[in-house]
Amino acid sequence: MLLLIVRGHGKNLTTKEISVSLPRNKADEILEFCLAKESPEIRAKIYEVISLCGVQPNDPMFLVLALTGQIRVLLEIAPVELRELLGVWKAQVSESMKDLHEAIALVQEAQELQIENIKQSVGEINSKNVDDICILHKSLVGEILSTNTEVENSVRESSQEITNAIEQLNKLNTKLQSERSTNIKVMKALIEGVGRTTKDLELAKSQIDNSIAVFNKLKLSKIWDKWVILGSLISVLLVIGLLIFGLVKMTNVEQSEALLDCSVLNT
Repeated sequence: MLLLIVRGHGKNLTTKEISVSLPRNKADEILEFCLAKESPEIRAKIYEVISLCGVQPNDPMFLVLALTGQIRVLLEIAPVELRELLGVWKAQVSESMKDLHEAIALVQEAQELQIENIKQSVGEINSKNVDDICILHKSLVGEILSTNTEVENSVRESSQEITNAIEQLNKLNTKLQSERSTNIKVMKALIEGVGRTTKDLELAKSQIDNSIAVFNKLKLSKIWDKWVILGSLISVLLVIGLLIFGLVKMTNVEQSEALLDCSVLNT
């Protein structure tokens, strides 16, 4: 785990440099994060072990144990033996770092040797095959020129085809614009005709409504006139009836007076 971290950063750090490179407060945060799911008793026990053994939270081994979930190992190992384990582990880390430095040095030496061999091989090839290289270069130049000519011809033909296509598109666009203008004129004429028809219908409807209103007024006036005439006739009949009733009454009175006079005379 520690070697992967060191190689990932691309630096050759010693154990002391690894410890110093991580701030104390960041190490405390990592420790708190790793112990977040532990019970208060276990956390207290771990901090007690840390205090007794003098282990710092930013110690590489301690962080590796915390990050890999092996923090409970501290509870299974006696505090007295923990210093020895840390010492052994640091020694192993130092040995691993030493081996790593040696391996890197060997790789660098091998790379330098390979680069030197490649340079020598290239130099020998250049010195022995100059004529072949010149011939090959001329052949390549000829092929490139031929290819460029073919490409130019293809580009010229493509340009002509594109020009023809653009001309056809322009003609088609002009035709479409003409047809569009014609369609617009036809649509305007239809819209104007529909508008005139709508206005005529509205005018006819207005005239019909006016005619219906006038007819209703005339109808009401005729009904009213009939009622007036009927009332007048009734009034005349009442007057005639009253006159007839008055005449009849007067006749009866006169007859009564005549009978009374006759009876008086007879007496």
